[in-house]
Amino acid sequence: MKSSKKMFILVECILGCLLIGMIIFTVQKRQGQDLKRISVIIQNSDETQWSAFKYGLKMAAQDENVDVFIINPTQFQTAKEEMSAIQHEIDKGADALIIEPVADETLAEQLKKIKVPVLLLSELSAAPENTSKIPVAEPDHYEMGKRLVEELLKDNDGKLKQKKVGIFLSNNRSEAIKKREKGVRDALSETDAKICWVTEAGEDAKLLKQQEKVDYLFALDDRSLVEAGKAVKENEIYGSMIYGIGCSTEAAYYLDTGEAECLLVPDEFNVGYESLAELSHALKKMTYYVHGKVLSYTVLRKENLFSEKNQELLFKMSQ
Repeated sequence: MKSSKKMFILVECILGCLLIGMIIFTVQKRQGQDLKRISVIIQNSDETQWSAFKYGLKMAAQDENVDVFIINPTQFQTAKEEMSAIQHEIDKGADALIIEPVADETLAEQLKKIKVPVLLLSELSAAPENTSKIPVAEPDHYEMGKRLVEELLKDNDGKLKQKKVGIFLSNNRSEAIKKREKGVRDALSETDAKICWVTEAGEDAKLLKQQEKVDYLFALDDRSLVEAGKAVKENEIYGSMIYGIGCSTEAAYYLDTGEAECLLVPDEFNVGYESLAELSHALKKMTYYVHGKVLSYTVLRKENLFSEKNQELLFKMSQ
């Protein structure tokens, strides 16, 4: 009996050692596997407006242990051009995609056919059939447009009697820009202010100063705010106070030097971080559904620009 018991214990020890060896081998094999690849397709990625976003991507990639590749294509004009870049990334082995979509409604149906997880940085269209199946990570653009007007009203005791307003926006007519403009228009419709013109930022720097003089200028994205701030600083437009949306150090500079009165800053760091983290979770779980994200924004004024609370925000914008 004693001999039989010893043999049983010996066999158990051998099996235990084999099991431990198999576990170690499996872990080492998994660690040696290639990391998941997430490709990010954004236009003009070298511009400083993307700095906080790219910093968020970098931090999430480290935390999630995935590879992130930021693609800097030429300017897309059509869905066909963007889909060509998307397919190229998939062919190179992209396991998931973060995409800044072009303002082309035909892109929605093509994106739905992609077999890897996708997260957009802006809605393609307000139409329900285009928004129901493609998750988006972005702030509430309509609310931001309204908030700009609310901030203006605070500075004018709630009244804008006979005030003239101009709206300046990017020439990329994305759904985000449209929502911001609608938010501004809806909020202004409840005041006595008059919208005199709407024009787009572009290659022709003279376009803005050719417009009718207005009391207030709403710059609805980083590019238009920087262009408007420069125009005010160089005395190309006179007497217009800028209320705008931006996410670059240049935008913060024009707030600090007084060309802009109020700046709303979308939390682009979290847009990058949460987007990549969400896709990473989807790749780890075969049945996981990619969820959209509604991110926050911060209201900056010159007097609170360098407050302790906002120093972290400025740091992220400068990375």
